[in-house]
Amino acid sequence: APEMDLSYRSTISIYKSILEQFNPALENLVYLGNNYLRAFHALSKAAEVYFKAIEKIGEQALQSSNSHMLGEILVQMSDTQRLLSSDLEVVAQTFHVDLLQHMEKNTKMDVQFISVSE
Repeated sequence: APEMDLSYRSTISIYKSILEQFNPALENLVYLGNNYLRAFHALSKAAEVYFKAIEKIGEQALQSSNSHMLGEILVQMSDTQRLLSSDLEVVAQTFHVDLLQHMEKNTKMDVQFISVSE
């Protein structure tokens, strides 16, 4: 039916104009999100190396009687940081899988759908 065809075409054109409006913003969001994750992973690695060094110093301090208290504090700091890092790692992973990858896939599928439908 011609009306059906007309309604389909107008739906596609409305969809296309929405896409043209929002897709660049979504693609930018995905790009920024991926940058954030890369920076987060770099920070995570640096923190791990740093707090491993603190832990080593703490363990050495534990061996001497006059630095025992300092040793306990440094080891505690290192443990706390490790727990915090692993929690953040889970959040970052969830953010990546549940949101970013999903958005990236959807924006690509939308663009493909429009180019096939026109």
